[in-house]
Amino acid sequence: MKKYSTLIYCVVINSFILAFVLWVYPNKLFTTVPEENWWTALSIITTISFGVIAVGITIIFRERSQKEQIDNLVERIAKNENENLRINEIISGIIEVQNATENQSEKVWNDLLGKINKLDNKSIISPFTLRTWSTIAWKQGHLKYTILLREKALSLDENDFRSRIMLCSALTYEKTVDKKRIEYLLDKTNQMDSINSNDNFEHYNNIRGLFHLRVGEYKEAQSCFLNNCEITQQTWPFKGVIVSMLFDKSISNEEIKNKIEPFDKTSKWYDDSIIDTRPLRLMISAIIDKTKSTEFYSIFTPKNIAEIIKKYDSDFVKSKFFNGYEIIQSKYNDYEIDLLYLTYYYFFGAFDEKADKEINKTHVIEKINKMIKNAL
Repeated sequence: MKKYSTLIYCVVINSFILAFVLWVYPNKLFTTVPEENWWTALSIITTISFGVIAVGITIIFRERSQKEQIDNLVERIAKNENENLRINEIISGIIEVQNATENQSEKVWNDLLGKINKLDNKSIISPFTLRTWSTIAWKQGHLKYTILLREKALSLDENDFRSRIMLCSALTYEKTVDKKRIEYLLDKTNQMDSINSNDNFEHYNNIRGLFHLRVGEYKEAQSCFLNNCEITQQTWPFKGVIVSMLFDKSISNEEIKNKIEPFDKTSKWYDDSIIDTRPLRLMISAIIDKTKSTEFYSIFTPKNIAEIIKKYDSDFVKSKFFNGYEIIQSKYNDYEIDLLYLTYYYFFGAFDEKADKEINKTHVIEKINKMIKNAL
């Protein structure tokens, strides 16, 4: 405001002159009638004085407004610089996550999440980005950070179908399943308009089926997966419906066989790839008819094993069996069938604690190797 001090003085002086002309001086003249030219001079002086005062006040207030605008701009720039700094920290954190060793991984994910939480502008990182990072965390074996990132993605947009359904998926893999929470999320998802697209409906059924499989509700799981068998050529639903039947103690091998027979011969169930449905199909066939066991074990040639190991290099991509070994033991009470399951699980399975313990036993691995060797 210093550069306007002269203007302020001018406004003040003009105000005093105007006051003098309008109030002080006329009081002395009103004893006589002023001349006409005096009134003309007075009107000119008054007009000029009011003009100077008005211009001065306008300039002063405009200066104040401009100063406020500049202050706001400086504040926004500082805030953006701070935000950009935090974004750069997050980018740096992602690089650290990708380059981290197994021992460092837990800490760098924790640091990255802390940096994300510090962001003032939550819209800078989209739900899609958070979901992508959550998948990276899962592939590295950090289910905890997968869930936290997906919760944050959902908090940014409660109506985001993918964030909701992917959070349900991650929650399904927790050691202690929060059934009520998952059911609430799934039920709310089912009410969303976006579920009406085939792609979303398929994704929803797969996750809901997986949840029912996880908590031992096998008939409900079968229903979800069967819905998808009618609208997709993907592998998931065919595997899901048969595994659900296999784990259901009330369903016989004959019923499983009858369910498989109507499957379209061009469907994924009949995929002949060694890294897709074929191994599961042959295992189920051998469980139904043990004379077909040799066909199942014969697929594990050195070349095929190398291809399988390359494809199924982490629990993230393996088939989820949620403690199925205990069910197989109880349902069949047959060690040959147990061994079929353990062999398949050894190469393709995950999330079965009892099976994990079994395949870590030397004599079990020796038996599996012997069965494979005899079949080749």
